[in-house]
Amino acid sequence: MGLEIAGCVYVYLNRYDILNDIERDLKNSLRKYYGAEDSKSEAFTDAMDYVQTEFTCCGIQVLKQYQSGIIKIPSMVYCGKLPTRCH
Repeated sequence: MGLEIAGCVYVYLNRYDILNDIERDLKNSLRKYYGAEDSKSEAFTDAMDYVQTEFTCCGIQVLKQYQSGIIKIPSMVYCGKLPTRCH
């Protein structure tokens, strides 16, 4: 029980660092894998499309990240690869 409480306290105290790390890693993965032509990238692209479609969200925070170039992803994404709810 003590370890669970310590874990919760740690996560709470470091929540902003944890969220920033997750956002940074997602952005890097989008740049590297989204829309690329290999099996690992295809699985990542399918997973991101599924998440964005199911949760009706686009980008890491907002669609404008794609449009403004904050997250640079291959131009083929703009040609219909993004889930239709993101357009």
